[in-house]
Amino acid sequence: MWQRRGNSERYVIYSEEHWEILNALRRRAVEVLTCLEALRPEPCVVGSVARGDVHKDSDIDIFFEEEVAPSIVLTRMDICRLELLWYEVIWASPSTAVKLVFQLEFNVKITVPLSPLTPAEKEFPLYAGRVFLTDIRRGQRVPGVNKFLQFIQPTREGHIEWYIVGREEEVARRLGVSLATVLERKHFRLKRLREGKSGFIVHGKFDPSYPVEKAVRELAEKNSLLRRKISDKFL
Repeated sequence: MWQRRGNSERYVIYSEEHWEILNALRRRAVEVLTCLEALRPEPCVVGSVARGDVHKDSDIDIFFEEEVAPSIVLTRMDICRLELLWYEVIWASPSTAVKLVFQLEFNVKITVPLSPLTPAEKEFPLYAGRVFLTDIRRGQRVPGVNKFLQFIQPTREGHIEWYIVGREEEVARRLGVSLATVLERKHFRLKRLREGKSGFIVHGKFDPSYPVEKAVRELAEKNSLLRRKISDKFL
């Protein structure tokens, strides 16, 4: 249920079912983060599971904020017996990082950068809401912006939400990110909402049995720009 607050804010009160879904997603996130906690940089959970505004089909988005060798992540996943369903190599635009996305069961996604993140990409976890393993164990939820450009401010009973357009400077201040990041994310989301999914420079989807290094190498051999973008240690 929800109550209106003023003309532009909405106060959302979570149902018992909502809390059950959130707690189940967070328990699963703890399992995966515990498996990966020895790795550096420490991975975080980004998005609705960090903020609390989840639904039954929400993804658990786990994100490494710096480059890390895929083989190390895969080794930890294997030790913990985390089932890999497939993985993707994605490069959205010339200015963005190349990313490796592992898709696990139970809607868990692990994103591993294969090239340096841009300033906006580095700030994206803070923009969307970021928690680490210790935060989840303490029951902490954090503010952030969802894919509908709504600012989500957690409360004891649920959250307060409001549309960020026209309040971009406030968003940047509250989340501790640059105004440039907020404007870039707003531009991207509005374009996405208008035009639908945009194309990628590189997008390869692979079976879990196919070696990651071989997949990346084959994609790089077909695209000289990709090969210059990523480090030789990933080829």
